[in-house]
Amino acid sequence: MNRNHLFPYLLLMLLMFTLVFANPVASMIHTAEKSHSNTNRLPDSRLQTIFAKKEERLDITKLRETISQMKKQQALTAENRMVEADSTSGTGEMYDTAVSVLSGNHYDAYLIHSNDTDFYTLQAAGKGTVMITLREPSGKRYNLAVFDEQYNLIDQSGDADSNVEQVTISLDDRKHYHIAVFSIYSDYSVEDRYLLEIGTVQYPVISMEPADLEVLTDQISVVQFQPSKSGVYTFQTGPAGGTGPEYDTWLLLVADPNAKHMIAYNDDAGGGTTFSEVTADLAAGQTYYLLLFSLTEDGPFSTRLTVSYSHPEVTTVAWNSPVDMSTAQGEAAYYRFRPVKTAYYRFYTDHQDAGRGADTTLHLYDDLTLSHQLAANDDADTDTGLSAINYHLLAGKEYYIRAAGANGQAVSVWFSIGQGYGDGTDDGTVRYSLAAGDAVAYEVTPGQSGTYRLDLGSANNILLQVYEDAALSKLVATNAASNGTLTPEINCLLRKGSSYYVKLSGAEGQSAAGSLTVAPVFALYEYQYGTDGTLSSVQQDGVTIAQFTYDDNGNLLNRTRQNQ
Repeated sequence: MNRNHLFPYLLLMLLMFTLVFANPVASMIHTAEKSHSNTNRLPDSRLQTIFAKKEERLDITKLRETISQMKKQQALTAENRMVEADSTSGTGEMYDTAVSVLSGNHYDAYLIHSNDTDFYTLQAAGKGTVMITLREPSGKRYNLAVFDEQYNLIDQSGDADSNVEQVTISLDDRKHYHIAVFSIYSDYSVEDRYLLEIGTVQYPVISMEPADLEVLTDQISVVQFQPSKSGVYTFQTGPAGGTGPEYDTWLLLVADPNAKHMIAYNDDAGGGTTFSEVTADLAAGQTYYLLLFSLTEDGPFSTRLTVSYSHPEVTTVAWNSPVDMSTAQGEAAYYRFRPVKTAYYRFYTDHQDAGRGADTTLHLYDDLTLSHQLAANDDADTDTGLSAINYHLLAGKEYYIRAAGANGQAVSVWFSIGQGYGDGTDDGTVRYSLAAGDAVAYEVTPGQSGTYRLDLGSANNILLQVYEDAALSKLVATNAASNGTLTPEINCLLRKGSSYYVKLSGAEGQSAAGSLTVAPVFALYEYQYGTDGTLSSVQQDGVTIAQFTYDDNGNLLNRTRQNQ
C-alpha cells in the first residue's frame, strides 16, 4: 500500500486514541446470583414483580425519569460527561458525571439517601463478556441496572438472599454500557460502603492452532492468548482457510484487557503484502490480547490468524555477578543459573540509569522449556517498580529466569543473583516481608539440644513449616492444625549441631510481613530407672544426656555424659 511513512503512524495514533485508549474498557454494574442474557429485555410486569416486597415497591418510574433526563444531556461533550474515578470513591449522580470504570478493577461508594442513584459507564474494546459483582453493606438491599447506549434496559439484578449479587452480560465492540446502583427498599447507608467489582472482560481464546477470524467494517475484533511457555511468539494474518484474497489488516498486541499497555503493532508485514505480523517475547501463563481490524477494507471478511513460537537465547549467569539487562519494547532477557550449594537465593533487578525505565518483572523456572514456573514477581518495591524473587534452589540443578519490562516496555537495569533472605540465619529474631505467592526459609543450627519456641507474634496468616533437610522434603513440625487453623507459635525439639530449615509463606498465597523469633524454652527432664530402682539415664527434651552403670551391689561404676 503506497503511503507516506508517517501516515501509518498517524493513523495508528488516531485509532488508539479515538477507538481504544481514549476510553478503554470501562465498566458496568451488577447484582444477582443469576446470569441473564442481554438479548432478552425484561417486560415492565417482570420489573414490578422482581422489585416488589410486601407493601413496598421500587419506584421504577423515578429511575426512568432520571434516564430521560440523561437522554436530554446527550449534547454534552464526552469530556464533560465523564469524570476520573479512583478505587475509593467517585460516583456520578447523573449521566453528565457518570464514572468511567475499567475491567479488572473495583470501586466503592455510598448511597446516602433512599432516592440516591450512582451511575457508572463501561466501554468495551471488542466483543466479549464480563461479570459484575455488587457487594452490599450488611443488612442493606441495593440493586443494579445495566442499559445500552440508548438507555434500553439490558439486565438487572433481583432481590438476592445474600449481600453478594452477580450478573454477566455480553459486550459489543466499542459500545458504552451505563450502570445504575440504587436502593430497593429505601435502604441506604452513610457509614458503610458498597463494593462494585468489574470482572476481567473475557474475549474469544486462540491457541497455537490457526484460527479464521471475521473482521467487520469499522469494528475491532479482540481475542486473548495465554502462552503455555515463555519465549518469542509471532502472530500473522493471512488468507482465510490458507487460500483466498488478500486484505489490508492491522494487528495490535496489548498486555491488558483495557488495551492500555501496547506491546507491539503492525500494518503491513512487508514483502509486498498488506497482511500483518507482530512479534514479542511473552511470559508463560500470562494473558495477552490481540486487536484485529482494518482501516481501508469494507467488511465483513475473514482472515486466518496463525501463531508460531521460537525458543529464546539463554545467557548463563553467576552468583553475585550483575549483568546488564537492557531490553527493547516487547523483548525479554533469559538467564541460566546452576547453584553450587543448596540454599535460598535472591534474584533481583536494580537501577542502572535513572533516565531509563525500571519497572520490571521476573519469572523463575526449573525447566528449559520455560513452562514450569516456580515463582514470579512484578513489584518488590512499589515505589521503583523493581523486582525480586527469593527461592530455595538445589545444588547442581539448572534454573532459568525470564526478566523483562512490565507490560512489555523497554528497560535498562542490572540483573543480579545474591544470597537469599533466610540463608544461614542464627537463632534469634528476624523480620520478613513476603510478596503474594512468595516464600522464605531460614536455616537454624541450634547451639544446644532442646525444645525451641518458634514465635510469629500476633500473625495468624503465616504458614510456618520446619524441615530437617535443605530440599524441604522432611517435615518436622508445622503451625497448621488439622482443621486448617494457623497458630502464631509452635514448640519444636531441635538437636545441637543439626541444621533445620524454617519456611514461611502467606496463607493461601497472600502477602505478609512480620517477625519470627526462635528461642529455647525451659527444658523438660525425664529420669529413667532400672528394675532395681537405680537411676539408669537422664533425658532432656527427649534426648539422652547422661547414662549410669552399676555393679551387682548397686554401686555406681560409671557415669557417661552425652554431648548436647
